[in-house]
Amino acid sequence: MLEEGLKKMPGCSMIEVRNKVTAFVAGNHSCPFTLELYKMLNVLEFEMRNPCFAGFYRTKYCSCTIGV
Repeated sequence: MLEEGLKKMPGCSMIEVRNKVTAFVAGNHSCPFTLELYKMLNVLEFEMRNPCFAGFYRTKYCSCTIGV
């Protein structure tokens, strides 16, 4: 695509906190809280990869919740 001079639209996500919507655009690091955001995302990713994380979503299939 780049060789042909085409550009792809960057991905965008939005989150609403306390009635305020904030947009995040892929590749944009101009936010003053970028470092803190990425640190928190790394923590969340680590926790979500833990098979027994499910703090709010415990199921009968998680060995830590059934005592196996």
